[in-house]
Amino acid sequence: MIRNSWTPPSGWPATVGLCHETGAICEAFKLGRRVVASVCVTAGDKDRGYWILTPCGVCQERLFAYGPDVEVAVPEPADPRRWRTLRLRDVQPHWFARVFPDDVWPYEAQDPESRG
Repeated sequence: MIRNSWTPPSGWPATVGLCHETGAICEAFKLGRRVVASVCVTAGDKDRGYWILTPCGVCQERLFAYGPDVEVAVPEPADPRRWRTLRLRDVQPHWFARVFPDDVWPYEAQDPESRG
């Protein structure tokens, strides 16, 4: 059994839960910082240590706001405790927004004080 790598409010349905990395992404946005890499770690079952998880699809979409070159950890197939990094563009080679070549990449950070 894999333990949760997300946090739903207590007593609420799991559908309202947020992955743990969402907090870090929100904090970066609040501070006007760019996200350049992301690693998702979860406790493995029993005494198997910690495992690396590829970001879920929703988190991949959140990370894409910072551009297709954000690096994310992906587990090695033979051992999820070992990992390597890939760019989002390589994790999702058929990402829907590739059909909009005129969009500006990456996200341009603003001064947090200037946000309404």
